[in-house]
Amino acid sequence: MYTIGELSKIVKLSADALRYYDEIGLLKPHRIDEASRYRYYSADQIGQIIAIMEWRQYGYTLEEIKELLLCTDDTQLEQMIRSRIEQLSNDQAQTARSIEQLHQKLRRLNRGTSMEEKTVLIIDDAPFMRKVLKEILEKQGYVAAGEAANGESGVALYAELKPDLVIVDIGLPDMDGIEVVRKIKELDIGAKIVMCSARGQIRTILSSLQAGASHFVVKPFHQQSLLEALEYTRKHDQEYDADTLHALNSDERLCVLERKVTPETVHALLTLCNLRRITAESPEYLQFWSNIGFKEEAV
Repeated sequence: MYTIGELSKIVKLSADALRYYDEIGLLKPHRIDEASRYRYYSADQIGQIIAIMEWRQYGYTLEEIKELLLCTDDTQLEQMIRSRIEQLSNDQAQTARSIEQLHQKLRRLNRGTSMEEKTVLIIDDAPFMRKVLKEILEKQGYVAAGEAANGESGVALYAELKPDLVIVDIGLPDMDGIEVVRKIKELDIGAKIVMCSARGQIRTILSSLQAGASHFVVKPFHQQSLLEALEYTRKHDQEYDADTLHALNSDERLCVLERKVTPETVHALLTLCNLRRITAESPEYLQFWSNIGFKEEAV
């Protein structure tokens, strides 16, 4: 037999809580000493207290727990548990809504204290990728102004929203993402567009830059790579050198270089395309090809 103090130490619950359970009839002592009026509890009641603590963890009130402990009908017990699961699911949904509303308030506060609006239009046919991109953007203070699952609606949304930045996938169902870039640039020559695609071959990247893209991120990407590309694009008016793009596009090495390039190669390629008066004989040009595995001079 255990005193209430001993029981408190065993179950790691305060003696006051145990006394309260006693008062409301949730935990009756096994024996009360007539002389000392000490209340004693049996070893079996330890399991009962643990059950009470477990039910409380699930959010049941003490009155509901009393009913649960007294219940001997398995069907009724199952119904009570299912009812609590439904209530917890509703609470979870409400909590998720509350969290999203608070995030929105934070974003509004950030926009109110920031001199720069950072709105982004996402054009990607994969719902999961749009969700991932939106989460990344909003955690970093961007505003996902709109989403489009195809090129036509993406171009229309750009005309409507005029976002600061656009993320475009190449493999869209109705038109190539590079064509989407061209159409957006026709609407707004100053549009800042980041291509984000698994088609990470040099020829594809060059075609994207020639169409008017400001940056290129190869999927799958690291979050930091995408954020750096967006921030760089947002802060710079990017215009790649037409002669350098032409020299690269005309190089016969592209015919044998069909593999997807690394983020480091993408960075080197964009840096090279920023340079002016680059020819196939320029040291920087030859160094670029050498760095990605072509040691011979230009073909």
